[in-house]
Amino acid sequence: MKTKQSMTVFNLLRNAIGLAACGLMAMPVCAQNADVSREENLTRLKTVDFQLERGAIVSSNEFAFIAEILGSSITSGSTPIPVTAHLRVENSIVSPWGNFVDPVRGNVNTPERPEVYLHPEILEEGVGVTIGAQSYIPSRRGRYSRHISASTAFQSDFVIALRDGDPVPNIQGFNDQQNAVEFVSDYIVDDHIRLHDNQVIYLFELGTANLNSAAADFQDLVVIVTLAETVEELEEVVSGPSLNYD
Repeated sequence: MKTKQSMTVFNLLRNAIGLAACGLMAMPVCAQNADVSREENLTRLKTVDFQLERGAIVSSNEFAFIAEILGSSITSGSTPIPVTAHLRVENSIVSPWGNFVDPVRGNVNTPERPEVYLHPEILEEGVGVTIGAQSYIPSRRGRYSRHISASTAFQSDFVIALRDGDPVPNIQGFNDQQNAVEFVSDYIVDDHIRLHDNQVIYLFELGTANLNSAAADFQDLVVIVTLAETVEELEEVVSGPSLNYD
């Protein structure tokens, strides 16, 4: 049984275009008194033409990128189980959220707010960016065993990619739990996903190998990636003050 353990999606944009809060791993930028909001900085980004090649992000131009975990939710019975994630940038592994093979220190299935990773370098055209994810289940003597892994490096049935204009996935939460759509609720307008052209959201299923099962609710890891022409543009997006819609 899987229940909702962690879904800390930031309310950045009332019209459902949004990105992330402060908390950078590679390049900490947190200008709380900035004059320009994240929303304004995001809408100012120039469009970066990119394609999803079997799930991988590949641009025809140089680009920078941010990766943000919007949430992770997976349990065994009523107990949350670990999820780890990493990035592959061309042929290099990047681990901004902890060790991918360490289910304790690398666990992202926690109540804390998601962390934002700003890649510190411009990437050349044609370089692929992918995300890998792994779930773990308890084994003997307090240890964990690998359960299910998935990657955007290839066309996988265990990953759903969402871009601007896509219909909202009609995936029911397992056992009357919250639906996958609630993880991306800040990015929905009129039953469609609303993103900047430079963004893509990935939904991962890491709980069951039987995708025909009701347990396949694609809540186990949700990640949004945003591209830009320069690192500096993305620094401004991340460092803008939070918007208050109360």
